[in-house]
Amino acid sequence: NNLVEFPALISVCNLFITSDTLGLHVALALKRKTICLIGPTSHSEVELYDSGEKIIANSKCLCCYREDCKSMEEISPAKIVETAEKLLSQKITLVITAFKEPKTIGQAIESALNQKTKYEYEVMVSAPDEETLEVARKYGEKDKRLKIIKDPGKGKMHALNLLFEEIKSDILILTDGDVWISDNALEEIVNLFQDPEIGCVTGRPVPVEKRDTMFGYWANFLFQSAHKLRKQAFLKDDFLECSGYLFAHRQNKAVKIPLDTAE
Repeated sequence: NNLVEFPALISVCNLFITSDTLGLHVALALKRKTICLIGPTSHSEVELYDSGEKIIANSKCLCCYREDCKSMEEISPAKIVETAEKLLSQKITLVITAFKEPKTIGQAIESALNQKTKYEYEVMVSAPDEETLEVARKYGEKDKRLKIIKDPGKGKMHALNLLFEEIKSDILILTDGDVWISDNALEEIVNLFQDPEIGCVTGRPVPVEKRDTMFGYWANFLFQSAHKLRKQAFLKDDFLECSGYLFAHRQNKAVKIPLDTAE
C-alpha cells in the first residue's frame, strides 16, 4: 500500500498489531491503540505515548539487528491475545443523578441494569434525599453492580464534580432519575468510543407524552427539533451540545463543571 492507502487502512482499526516499523509510527500518530512486537530492535528506543503496549520477545538475541534473527518466533500468540483483550476492555460507569424522584428512580435503575451488551459496567445512583435513596438501596441489595452515593444536596453540578473525583473509569455515562434508557444504549455509546477522535457521545431523548395534548405536542416538537440540530451539526463536524438526559465522555481528572451552568 502507498502512503495514502496505508494510513487510511490503519485509521479504521480499533487496535493495530505491528512490529517496530512504519506502521507503528502511523498508528501512534493516528492515536490508535497499538501492540508493538519487538525482537531484533531496541525496545528502549520505542515510545508508545500511552497508546498501547510493547511485547518483547523472550529471546537472548534481543536488539541484535541481524536480518536473520529468529527472536520474533519467541513471542507467544497467547500473550498477544491477552494484551489485545486488555487494551480493548474499558471500565464503564453509568451514573444516575436524581433528586426527589422515588416514583421514577426504580424504572431508571432497571433500564440501566438490563442493558444488552458485551461490556462489563457498574451503575451508580447519586441523590441527596432519603426517599429516592431508599428505593435505590432495594435494587442494590439484589445487584452488586449498583452503588449508592448520598450527595451533599448542593445541586447536580456539585454532585457530578464530586463523582468525577471518586470514579476511576475509562468512560462515564450520565443520565437522570426520570430517564429510561433503551436496552442497546450502553452498547451503542461505548462502541463509538473505539474511535479515539470521539470524546463525547449523546443519546437521543424521546418524550413519553403523546402528541394529542398541547404539552405533549410541544414536547415532541422540541425534542425532534433538537435531534435534527444535533444530527446536522454532527454530519458537518460542527460543535453540538449533548443532551443532559443521556450523554457520555471519556474520564478525565481535569473535567470540572462550573456550578452556574448546565452539564
